[in-house]
Amino acid sequence: MKMREQALRPKTRHIQNKIIKISLIVLVLLCIGVVVYNRNYKPVFVPPDFDPAAQAGVPAPPNNMSYGGIEAPQAFKFYISGTLFQQEDGTVLQYLTNPEDSGVNLLCEIVDKNGEVLYKSGLIQPGYYLERLDPIKKIKNEAIEVDVKVYAYEPETYYSKGVISLGNTLQPW
Repeated sequence: MKMREQALRPKTRHIQNKIIKISLIVLVLLCIGVVVYNRNYKPVFVPPDFDPAAQAGVPAPPNNMSYGGIEAPQAFKFYISGTLFQQEDGTVLQYLTNPEDSGVNLLCEIVDKNGEVLYKSGLIQPGYYLERLDPIKKIKNEAIEVDVKVYAYEPETYYSKGVISLGNTLQPW
């Protein structure tokens, strides 16, 4: 008696072909997803550049600038002018100084009461100071209530070591 062979082989090939096609489609979709994610990915924090106007050493500001030190206990210390004078060119004299032994990089922002940034420095490394800040936008020649924010970052990792916010008045020229 002759036995008939079952036609399983073609059915199995058909199923294998479907599995391969579905796998390829999933792989292509996964690759497209990775490309789209990487294109839209923005790191949470991009370290700022060092301020090109920073100078090595310790400044000698005029006596009317109320220059002095501020310390965040067990974190960092810096020196800054207590009086902020806007200059005719729009810059502001500040004399932000990062002491040699601070162990942190500093960054400064001056913001108005609405939180809009008026001035912003680059990073200032230990042993350097920044005499003045350039404005980000045109500022009226009038007294403006501001907050001076000084941020401290670890030099290698850029982890935050803290922020000190000082209320002040930007004096017109």
